[in-house]
Amino acid sequence: MAPQVVDETARRLPTPKGSGTGEPVVPAPSPAPGSAPVPAGPASAPERIDTGLLIAASVLLADAALTAKQSGAELTGALFSWRFGLEGLRRPGWALGTALTCAQALTGSTGLGFGANGGMVGELARMAGSMTYRRPAKVAMAVDAFALRIKAAAADHPNLDAPAARRLTDAMVAGNRLEALRAMHGLVELLGVTRALTTVSPVIMELLALLGMLDENPVNDEFSWVTLAGGVPTTDPILGLPSSVLGFLNPGPGRAERTEPDPILAKVLASSRNDIVSYVNDIGALGNHGLVLLRRVACADGAVRYVLLLPGTSFALLSNSTPQDLVGAFDGLLRTDTTYTRAAKKLLLRAGVPAGSELMIVGHSLGQHRCVYVRARFASPCSKNVTALWRV
Repeated sequence: MAPQVVDETARRLPTPKGSGTGEPVVPAPSPAPGSAPVPAGPASAPERIDTGLLIAASVLLADAALTAKQSGAELTGALFSWRFGLEGLRRPGWALGTALTCAQALTGSTGLGFGANGGMVGELARMAGSMTYRRPAKVAMAVDAFALRIKAAAADHPNLDAPAARRLTDAMVAGNRLEALRAMHGLVELLGVTRALTTVSPVIMELLALLGMLDENPVNDEFSWVTLAGGVPTTDPILGLPSSVLGFLNPGPGRAERTEPDPILAKVLASSRNDIVSYVNDIGALGNHGLVLLRRVACADGAVRYVLLLPGTSFALLSNSTPQDLVGAFDGLLRTDTTYTRAAKKLLLRAGVPAGSELMIVGHSLGQHRCVYVRARFASPCSKNVTALWRV
């Protein structure tokens, strides 16, 4: 039988030379000489990815991964429990067969794939598997769940679907840290540090969870599993240190002092308006060396509303005299009560913002994490501004 070639224009197999009944196939009539060819219809637009389906699939995979993890812990605990040992003394043949079956389920590729965890023996086995780059079924499903989350985020954030950003996310999903480092270096060269981190910020928790789950360090896996379950991690993703350590490095009560802008910043703020574009430009002008901005807006309906602008992280030093440093950024990933948050609360109290006021908080990067989002309904135009610059 001769091979069939797919007709690329019609996306179907060519018409066979004869039917199964032996009847001849009538060829399609050819266009009359001199007649204009029939124009092809417009190409259909590419279908938009259904992010809801991707999120639903990632939830199912996350549940399956967590179930496999729990199953491995229960099976490991049962296998090394004193009750099983006592029963093994009474029925050694049964105990040997059960132990072999459990071991095959825990370590076999058709089972949990080296899924031992929990208890002293289980944790030692898990650490050994992590240090030897074993990828059990629970980890494989968790990685797929994170990959689906990243793909869903890319549908809503086109910057994540750019080739440079996709190279980074693909390398992280594959567990190739060297390629991920090269991809991040290329992204920084292309966009700069701030824009590069802004690009990956929608999936930063997923990327850090993948980093912790696929490396050889067995003590930072808890960050990944808590993130997979949708909780708030209490350990850092690199070394697995508890959040209290970062809290010790970032212990400030938070300060809020009224200050005056320099001439350049004053010129920018003088031309600012009450729209989201101006707010973003104002955050860029504030920089990330300890300045935040509170706007008191008198609206045409007689109401007074407030806008608080919180800039992001400074990458110059690991730690500096402001809460907008790298230590503060990592602290903000693990805790809600940080120096930056306390400073923002103290600012609102010292500025005399009445309780129950309509407040909109706009933040970038670390400032976005510190935002407490409150719906602010501007039912009428707001034009009169009173701006106050504060140092935190």
